[in-house]
Amino acid sequence: MKTKIIIFSAILLMSLFCLAEISKAETHIYSLPFDANVAGETYVLDSDLILDTGVAITVSADGIVLDGNGKSITFAVSGQGHGIAISSGVTGAEILNFTLNHGNYDPRAGEIIAAIRLNGSASNIKIHDNNINIVHGGSIENSFGHGVQLSGGFGTSEGNEIYSNEINIAGTSGGRGISLDTSGTFTGTIRDNEITLTGITSVPAGYPRAISLPSRGPIEVYGNTVNIDSNSSFSQGISLWSSDGNVIRDNTINLAGRNSRAILVDGGSDNNKIYSNVINITSQNQAGENSAGIRLRYGSSNNEIYGNTVDAANSSGICMPIRVGGNEGNGIPLNNIFHNNTLSSQSYVISLEGASQNTDFYSDIINKIGEGYAINFYGTASELVLDTTFSHEVFSGSKLVRLSGIQGELSTSGIIFCQSMIESPDVFVGAGIHDWSISDGPCSYGEQSDTVSPSNPSGLNVT
Repeated sequence: MKTKIIIFSAILLMSLFCLAEISKAETHIYSLPFDANVAGETYVLDSDLILDTGVAITVSADGIVLDGNGKSITFAVSGQGHGIAISSGVTGAEILNFTLNHGNYDPRAGEIIAAIRLNGSASNIKIHDNNINIVHGGSIENSFGHGVQLSGGFGTSEGNEIYSNEINIAGTSGGRGISLDTSGTFTGTIRDNEITLTGITSVPAGYPRAISLPSRGPIEVYGNTVNIDSNSSFSQGISLWSSDGNVIRDNTINLAGRNSRAILVDGGSDNNKIYSNVINITSQNQAGENSAGIRLRYGSSNNEIYGNTVDAANSSGICMPIRVGGNEGNGIPLNNIFHNNTLSSQSYVISLEGASQNTDFYSDIINKIGEGYAINFYGTASELVLDTTFSHEVFSGSKLVRLSGIQGELSTSGIIFCQSMIESPDVFVGAGIHDWSISDGPCSYGEQSDTVSPSNPSGLNVT
């Protein structure tokens, strides 16, 4: 009897083991289009596949793992389509190990091509270790090619992680590496991706962007490498528009494109922290063109920008590590703080142009290469530069300052150089009316962030 019990137990254990193995079984994808619609299932791409038009793979259930197995999907060969689309409401899906190649189709007006597209309120999605190549888009107005697109549709998409992907964007204009829709609210992380813009410009479809955040957050963007090649122009590395409370840190941006911005804080983007980024600018700008490392404008307020290194020493033409100002109907940038940045350029190192108010700079290292002005102010009666303080700045090379505007108009007011290396002979006063002073202190500073852990700045959930 004892022997029978032992044998029965062994058979039962083997049966349970077999059931466990069956439950782990993978579903292989042999043809397209395909609907991954069984919750919790793992789907594996079996071979390189091509789909002329439409969505190659749709993820329509929770907890799905979609494994590309190192294989490729070529999509949008003869018509509009996406590589992978995740349906609205899906949670906990994971997309990995794909090569997603955009085919020969150039989207028409109003059409979007995306390698991976999250729809609506899809949440807690992981997208990682994929290779994405978008080769067309923007040949006509309002046509776009995206690497990864989060399309909110006025919904909320939370807890998404986009990491360790290689994304290459070419085409005529308007391409996006990773892009969030303007109508949604998104939270999560974009980290450790490498995104390259090649030979792309802004006409006719709009500015190309490696990482585009035109939406409500917060999103944490860190550890990414962005490359914008010398054949590109009017391009943006990391772009914020009406986007609040984000953390942009520890990214490397190599900007060779003409008339471009490495980091753009725009359209009323408030309460963002931008720090410990490394920006290398080698733009060869022509007459009438300019590039910027960090550009802040159009009502963007209460941002803190610190500990960044922006090197434009090997650029030509006008390449400004920091440029502030401009309203264009979005209001005046207010209460922004720049500190402990290391900035180098052969042109203006810091430029305040157009409207801004209550801007504090302190403890920055300013390296002006060659002759000329290290700091530039330009204001008009309608776009005043107001209440700007420079404190404890350290200069290498020229420490000349230019104040300019329009003859007879108040152009700048409340400009203070406090406990600074700048002396009265360093300040050139050009056209316009200017109110400025040099102070021995005490200096007032905008409120600085508390020290935060490099592994989790601002307390955002990055797990």
